[in-house]
Amino acid sequence: MGRRCRTGSRRPRSVVPGPACGLRRVGRPLHGRGRRRHTVHGDLRADNLLVRPDGEVVVIDWPWAFRGAQWIDAALLLIEVATSHLQDTTSPDPTAVLERVMADFHVDRDTVLGLMLGALGFFSNVSRRPDPPGLPTLRAFQRLQADALLAWLKRELDHVG
Repeated sequence: MGRRCRTGSRRPRSVVPGPACGLRRVGRPLHGRGRRRHTVHGDLRADNLLVRPDGEVVVIDWPWAFRGAQWIDAALLLIEVATSHLQDTTSPDPTAVLERVMADFHVDRDTVLGLMLGALGFFSNVSRRPDPPGLPTLRAFQRLQADALLAWLKRELDHVG
């Protein structure tokens, strides 16, 4: 479960995990339009997707799940795409995936990039901590994700102006 953060309203606090916590104060985009909220995995990446023999995809590992806008999981896949692209520039370009997320979910660039900047801050912060017991490669993986996001976001934001 995530940590608690203030919403800036008189409503009770709600639980918002990791990078989304600080962004909640920015506005409503992370919560969906109106009252429509969806279950968000919050850590969607290739190793959390299993493909059964019949082709059905099963999503596993849900400790970061929360309620929010439908587009968040698709946008969070940008982290995986950016990480792959950092290691192999022939892999898909994260900017192309960003464009697809924006078109498919009718979400604006600044909102998605804001989420990615929050993820960058999260991974930059936690990657500096000691490895937890039994997970000796976690912090190196988080550093790789932070490095990939930083490299991609620098390029992406340079195009903006």
